[in-house]
Amino acid sequence: MTTRNEFFNNQPSSPQKVEPVLDENYIPEEPEWIKNRQFLSHDFLKQTIKSNVTFTDLKSLPAKVQEYILIEELLNVLVGYEGKYIQCVPIDESEDETMFEKNSIPTENTLFKFKLNCEIDSSVGDLVNRILPLCDKHAIVCSFIEKRSSYQYGVVCHAFCSALRVLEKEYMLYINQIDVLFKKEQLSLQKLYYHLQNGAWKTMEILERLTNEIVSSNAQGGALLNAIHKVSTSITIDDRTQKLFNFILGKSCVPYFEMIEQWIFKGIIVDTYNEFLIEEDQNLKKENLTEDFNSSYWDLKYTIKRECPFFLTKVSDKMLTCGKYLNVLRECGQKIERKSIEKFNYVDGKALSIIEDAHQFASETLLKYMLQDMKLLEKLRSMKHYFLFDHGDFFVHFMDTAEQELSKKSTEVSLSKLQSAIEFAAKICSIIENEGVDGLSCSLKSLNLADFLNRIKQLSTSNRLESPIIEKEQNVIEGYEAFCLEQKVEWPITLLITKKNLTKFQILFRQLFCFKYAERCLFSAWVNHKFIKDLNLGSTFSAFYALRHKMIHFIQNFLSYALVEVVERNFIEFEKKAKQAKNLDEVMKLHDQFLDSSLNGILVSSSEPFKCLTKLLSCCILFSRYMNQFSLSLEDGIMVDQENINYTDSLEKRRDRINQASELAKQYGQDESYKRSISKFTTTFDTTLTQLKAYTTHIFSLSFDSNANL
Repeated sequence: MTTRNEFFNNQPSSPQKVEPVLDENYIPEEPEWIKNRQFLSHDFLKQTIKSNVTFTDLKSLPAKVQEYILIEELLNVLVGYEGKYIQCVPIDESEDETMFEKNSIPTENTLFKFKLNCEIDSSVGDLVNRILPLCDKHAIVCSFIEKRSSYQYGVVCHAFCSALRVLEKEYMLYINQIDVLFKKEQLSLQKLYYHLQNGAWKTMEILERLTNEIVSSNAQGGALLNAIHKVSTSITIDDRTQKLFNFILGKSCVPYFEMIEQWIFKGIIVDTYNEFLIEEDQNLKKENLTEDFNSSYWDLKYTIKRECPFFLTKVSDKMLTCGKYLNVLRECGQKIERKSIEKFNYVDGKALSIIEDAHQFASETLLKYMLQDMKLLEKLRSMKHYFLFDHGDFFVHFMDTAEQELSKKSTEVSLSKLQSAIEFAAKICSIIENEGVDGLSCSLKSLNLADFLNRIKQLSTSNRLESPIIEKEQNVIEGYEAFCLEQKVEWPITLLITKKNLTKFQILFRQLFCFKYAERCLFSAWVNHKFIKDLNLGSTFSAFYALRHKMIHFIQNFLSYALVEVVERNFIEFEKKAKQAKNLDEVMKLHDQFLDSSLNGILVSSSEPFKCLTKLLSCCILFSRYMNQFSLSLEDGIMVDQENINYTDSLEKRRDRINQASELAKQYGQDESYKRSISKFTTTFDTTLTQLKAYTTHIFSLSFDSNANL
């Protein structure tokens, strides 16, 4: 005989497309009449099962008659109808445990089995009992379809049940074809058992194992697909069985593939029943990038939370980033267009290549948008100009206007005057690329850089750098120590310039700004001492000259190292690699490496060298201020009022005046307080510099010894 389905000895019917459930904010409730109208169920009516069964004696009838009656009963039971002599009975836990475990679905179904309730010939009864387990398996599959077709089990389970319905329908047709043989009186129990063994038994046994595996693990979504795969790997596979699993997986994957298509082609998650492997955290907003220091928006906004189907494990990360890239483009108002979109199909095995192509398209599209439309590198280069002193004339113009304000205490500084000075310096400096100048502003921090770094290291649970815990008022600091640049950044540039990365830029700026300020103070001291160059002082101020020269030499060498060897070299390397990057994640990683390597290079990340640098800066600035005060007092004492100078005097008289002024200056230079101050500054500077050189011999070397005797 022939049947319609290959799984029951013929070709399967073509699977119908399973439409995914619409994305709603709730799971629809099933109407009560579905539960109340019991005869709508294709499953057995469990409430009619009785434990007390009255056995009818058929043994008095001839064997042929017994066989005929029981074949008719079996054909009814095989398609889901109880008979008179074969009925559903509850399973008593005291009965055979093997039967209990094999022929029942725990936690979901009423535990039952089919049992012959009459006395018949032993040979006939043996054949009937061999066929009854198939009835149990069919009942279990029907029960699974009835219960797991509810909304809450998800669209993947719905698709799986749809595949089971197709197979169960072919099973019913197969039994009907056997029934035709029975009507033609061409069927015996032996033939019935033979046809069932060759046609339906193995398929129904596989379906039972699948339903038991899914129920026991309560699998949904990708976990359900993995459960099907697990069963397929635990049994012996022939061509027909392989086609059976391909059919079931092909039908079950349809809604899951549609979720994947929405994600990798549009960056949208359509997942009503929480089945998709990727989940969105609704609490994380893109505004967190500029507000929270420890914002994990990019890493945790979309994450892999659920089990990934076995055939997508290798590309799960690419699938995640693909949708993230498209989501960024969508939030930027960009229309995502692809020339062609290939549909997923489990059987053809092209799913991996489709995801690879989608990931490449999303990576290239977002990277092109960031680099060309948003001018990412130009904006980073603009920040480098202002924050990292790429153009020195900006600092010069700014300090010419703001130096007087920055010399005050931070509480006395006018922030509006500093902002005006920044805007003025930005307009007249030589910087051509001004992509970020509109968002450039300034602020005054309440902590100096050393204390600020200590507080950052202590930052663990708090996300806001400006919180009272971190910005707790301490001693009032100088204006130049408190001064800091700010940069307003818009989405999607905030993916790179996060609160944390902007803080790193500010740390670099504050460190370099302090060095620039110290250099300017030392130059100011040098200018103030030019008036005594014509005096005959000999070696009176040689210690002062040598120390000032060593300080200037140190400051200039360190700035040269920091700006050229560290910042410029790192930025050139970052820019070169960023232009060769294949996706935004690579650019973000390169940018983080640039900032971290720059912080390490200027010794901010190293506690002991940083302490030495801070002490040296403080020493240089205090020294320049002390010498400026000393120069003013010296100038007041030895300078002759310009109105009393007679430039017509003879050369000898002018020499006498210079000699008198020189003698007075020597007296100032021989003062004990002056000597002690110079000696203290020299000792502090030399000792700290020696410590710094010991800490940094593996990084760079500075030659100061050649100037020691100047």
